Formats: sequence, structure tokens, C-alpha cells
Amino acid sequence: MLASMMSGVFITIEGGGRSARTAQIHRLAVRLRSHGVDVVEMPEIGAEDGSAAILNLIQPSPPGQWSPEAEALLIFAAHNDVLEKLVRPALAGGRWIVGTGFAEAARVRQSAHSGVEAAWLQSVEDMVIGPHRPNLTFILEGGSPSVADKGDSQDLLKETGSLSQRTRRALLDIARNDPERCRLVDPRDGADAVAETIWKAVSVVLAARGHSLAAG
Repeated sequence: MLASMMSGVFITIEGGGRSARTAQIHRLAVRLRSHGVDVVEMPEIGAEDGSAAILNLIQPSPPGQWSPEAEALLIFAAHNDVLEKLVRPALAGGRWIVGTGFAEAARVRQSAHSGVEAAWLQSVEDMVIGPHRPNLTFILEGGSPSVADKGDSQDLLKETGSLSQRTRRALLDIARNDPERCRLVDPRDGADAVAETIWKAVSVVLAARGHSLAAG
């Protein structure tokens, strides 16, 4: 029991628009803190200096400057920077991490948008992320094309038209292929209902690590 209580937990929220994800991340972090959990609200990939410098090579860049595979490698290099500087140390110290724009977002961008072979992407993801894949990923997907917030230049899921259909299929495929770790949540139920759905799943992990659920 002591080992499970000391281990960190990594949770991500993907899909939908950035403002919806950010709000849910903060609500979850606040609720976890009310149970005595040490929580890190992880900045999106590209928000910190190291990962931002890497992503700035491709966002924006002239069309055709990078092959889709080269873009994918740079995106995962940005992931590796965040893993080294934040994720691995936090998890090793028993802290919980809540964030967005992690592995699933990168996979969707490069497979649904750029046509990179899924198996190739998976092999790169496995090599870079390894055992530090999120313990739980909640995908906000409500049965209609997911369109990110306007003006969201950093959002890896920003899209319109047919791209949104491809993103939706890619997100649904991720959830189907990894149902224990990836949970679909319908944002049409409203922010409060989404927060409760997320909390219900997170509270199982919380209880398994010996935290009391009597309050919060």
C-alpha cells in the first residue's frame, strides 16, 4: 500500500477546445488538492521554453519544409523535453500531473492530418514516452466534429471541415483501442457533468492509492 500511495499519477484531457480542457484540468486539480494530493498542472507541449523552441521550427513553417515524418519526430522531441524536465521528476516524487496536448494529441495531428503511418507513429511514441504514458486520458468527444477554439494557434487539434471528421475518427480509434486507459466523455452534457464523469474515474485511482474520499 505504501508504494502505491507514493507513486505519481499522470492524467490528460484531450479533444474539444482548449478552453474546455483547461477548465476541466483546473477543476480536477483543485478537487485532487482537496484530498491532499500534490498536483502539477502541466503546461501544454510548446508552452515552456524548451518544447516551444522545438515546435517553433514547424509552427509556422513554409509548406513542404518538413516531411510529415520529420514533423512527427520534432513533435516527439518536444514531448521528450517535457518528459525529462517535468513528467519524470514529478512522477518519481509521487506527484500527480494533470495536463493536455500530450501523446494522443500528437498522434492525432500526425496520423489524421498529415497521413503518417499509424504503426510508425506508435513505434516512435513507444520509444520516446515508454512507461510514462498517461495513466488516464479523457477524450472530450460528443458525436459531432470536434472544433478547437478560434484563435488557438498552439492547439494541435485546431481544424475545420473534413479535418475535424478525421480528427474525430482518430480520437474514437484511440479510445476503442485502449479502453481501460482512454475514456470518452460527452461534452454536450455540460461542464459540471463532464467534471463528475472525470472525477468518478479518477476517484477509483485515488482510493487505490490510499487517499480518503470523505471530503471534496
